[in-house]
Amino acid sequence: LAGSASQQFCGPFEAFEAAMATKISGMPAFLTDKNNPAGYCVQGAIEFGMDSRRLIQRCTKPDAKEFKKIAVACAIGFSIMG
Repeated sequence: LAGSASQQFCGPFEAFEAAMATKISGMPAFLTDKNNPAGYCVQGAIEFGMDSRRLIQRCTKPDAKEFKKIAVACAIGFSIMG
């Protein structure tokens, strides 16, 4: 029952993470070890890329009504701040 619930939420990001895990497992050990300076940089770049992809997939473009609300709020904020 728990296994079917986890498969229910399997989306494109989970498939991407699985593909990245297989690519990372094929890398040399010193590039996957965060205690190694090179590995720290490589792992940081990989995590940044995965987080960026997650952000882009989750965020949506505002519609006209929402954009107008944001623009008015910014204008009021700018006028108050000077």
